Amino acid sequence: MIYGPLKIGTSGYHEATDNKYKAKYRRRYFLYEIVSNSINQIDVNKWDHLARDSYHLGVPCSFIHDRLLKFTKVLKDRKDQQKTHIGFRDKEASSVLEMFHTKYKLFRMARYHPVTIGMEAMIADALSAAVDHIKLTKSDGSTVSIPDAVTDMYAYRQLDDNILTLILHSYSNENLKESRQILERMQRRDIYKCIKRIPVKRGANEHEDEIRTEIVAGSANEGHLKANDLYVKVIELDYGMKDRNPLDSVLFFSKDKPDEPKSFSELQEQVSLLAPKTFEERLLFIYVKDKKNRSVAVDCIDQWVMKSPWVHEDVGTAKTPQDVMMPTTPPPVSQTGMPRPPSKRRGPPGENDEPEGAKKKLFSESE
Repeated sequence: MIYGPLKIGTSGYHEATDNKYKAKYRRRYFLYEIVSNSINQIDVNKWDHLARDSYHLGVPCSFIHDRLLKFTKVLKDRKDQQKTHIGFRDKEASSVLEMFHTKYKLFRMARYHPVTIGMEAMIADALSAAVDHIKLTKSDGSTVSIPDAVTDMYAYRQLDDNILTLILHSYSNENLKESRQILERMQRRDIYKCIKRIPVKRGANEHEDEIRTEIVAGSANEGHLKANDLYVKVIELDYGMKDRNPLDSVLFFSKDKPDEPKSFSELQEQVSLLAPKTFEERLLFIYVKDKKNRSVAVDCIDQWVMKSPWVHEDVGTAKTPQDVMMPTTPPPVSQTGMPRPPSKRRGPPGENDEPEGAKKKLFSESE
């Protein structure tokens, strides 16, 4: 029924090509879009991920795939009537958009959480320090290093979580001391500290080492900070299709004309005006491996932000370090607009009681 992958055209839909891989029946092109949809990223695989990840993270999932299924229909391609695609009812356009936003939210909340990235960096450093001192057994009885384990499946199978346990218990092996100390830090939750998250331009992920070198080369460093004392990571978050709106590749149909496919541009007024205009972002995560270097690292980063060509334009005009940081929750305010006083911890009865007739002061005399 399906011979292989098809070429995706600029419009986002499958186009007829001379490629030898083609669908056996053109009217069944929609079968490509059920499990793994390369056209608009809407498939049951993604729905399963959203439901599973939301459940295990304890985050309510606002996207309801059961409802969307009730408003799903196979439509003919707008250009080629012999082709078919999976379409959705026009009133569910906002629900489809919510699906992509849920994916973005879960990635930012869990997959690219600062602690997650910091842990990955520490594991990578631990394995890099041990790469020359751990040998794996091949199928013929000889040994091979970790990087060369991909050449032998018997050795490759040994690269599981047990290798971290092996490093942790290698107390008598001085060659693995550095790796062991990094993993012991992880057990104590002494993780690399994320000190900055900065929006950057496209292509910055290919120059992470260069960025790290530029940061420590600032005049604020004075030789206290080395490039190896920092860890930088550029992450890319999007709605599934880079900088493009995924809804532009989705077909819709109306109640009055269920067999007439519509594009998103024809019903854009039915989607909330709060729909995003930008569908991707890149964030530069900067970590300091030793917390005692944090203040020096922050000063170096602030200098680098002002002159780096990789920093997003809106951030490059920032005048203070606070403008560079990601938005945070504002301090609570009262109904009068004044800041609320800090809450007082309640102890056992009588511990926090005020003397009789005393007045509680919310602000200092200078205020």
